[in-house]
Amino acid sequence: MAAKPDATVGLLIAAAALALVAGMLAADTLIKTDGTVYTGRIIKEDSQWVIMEIHRDDGKVTLPIPRRLVRAIERGPTTKPTTAMAPTPTTRTVIPSVGAGPGYYPLPIQGHLGVDALVGKTFHGNRVKRCLGRGGMAVVYEAENVHTGRPVALKMMSHRFIHNLEAQSRFARETEICRSLRHPNICQLYSCFTAFGTNFMVMEFCPGENLDQLIRRRGPLPQQKIRKILAQLARGLAYAHGRGVCHRDVKPSNLIVDQDGTVKVTDFGLAKSIWSSELTLSGQLVGTPHYMSPERLSGKPVDHRGDVFAFGCIAYEMLTGRRLFAPGDPMAILAQQARWTLPVPERIRPNLDKDLYRVLQRSLALD
Repeated sequence: MAAKPDATVGLLIAAAALALVAGMLAADTLIKTDGTVYTGRIIKEDSQWVIMEIHRDDGKVTLPIPRRLVRAIERGPTTKPTTAMAPTPTTRTVIPSVGAGPGYYPLPIQGHLGVDALVGKTFHGNRVKRCLGRGGMAVVYEAENVHTGRPVALKMMSHRFIHNLEAQSRFARETEICRSLRHPNICQLYSCFTAFGTNFMVMEFCPGENLDQLIRRRGPLPQQKIRKILAQLARGLAYAHGRGVCHRDVKPSNLIVDQDGTVKVTDFGLAKSIWSSELTLSGQLVGTPHYMSPERLSGKPVDHRGDVFAFGCIAYEMLTGRRLFAPGDPMAILAQQARWTLPVPERIRPNLDKDLYRVLQRSLALD
């Protein structure tokens, strides 16, 4: 049943159009008014700009944007956006969603461009301190449990997926998998809840920088440090594999290294149990191609050996300071792999220790 246009829809139309003119680059935004949840997104359909207003209970309605605002939109963003262009609601809480996609534009947030409205809020016993990062399907916040003072990480599913059953199934599967894993080298799930029309996971807060940041900052790492990182990563993955779980997105940015050198494997969003069916959004290849095995890039079923191949790619990157395969689309990387053979130790790194070279030989075997 379609929702009836009301004052909130009018606010969404005006706010979305003004946000476009202001040149904001984010995704759709959720507005919560008197307990009713709305999400608005502005898109172009059949050469016409429209606002899609989604009502949590009554369905959704698509409305055209007034012609005078269309002209402003099609003139493009201003070079100096100002907060004055964004309306400042006094009775509404405006909460940003995550992950801008092609053809999607933002709504203003609390009258301030680029301000995350969840920061500083307290809900479900957690006070949000800052946004840690945004991905294609989720956003992660640093928060604090107001009862215990324990730091936690809140992972929120993007509002643009709240009506996508496949995305919801993936998020639920990640929750189920994380709940089953308890290991010192795997980021722990504490609990989960629903708020603001979407799903949250309360997870262990892992301070430090991710391995990708560490490599970009320092270049090739000392061999002894590489051994310590690989040993912890191997223990975490072996434990997950022993529980029937394949991570399927092992990469440096999903590994947190704290000041003491402890490694935590994070983000099981693409993880798969060996007993479950495959879930891929819209039939697409999901993950990071640079760390995928040839079987995965070819679309074939994979098991824990895909994680082992990624393990080898990470080892090579820590030793050399660069990715094993040059940037490119999946087919280009697959072509590189078909031509690739492991160089002799001297070509990888001067004075490369034999044990680390054997790690590369065993994990990167393309047979």
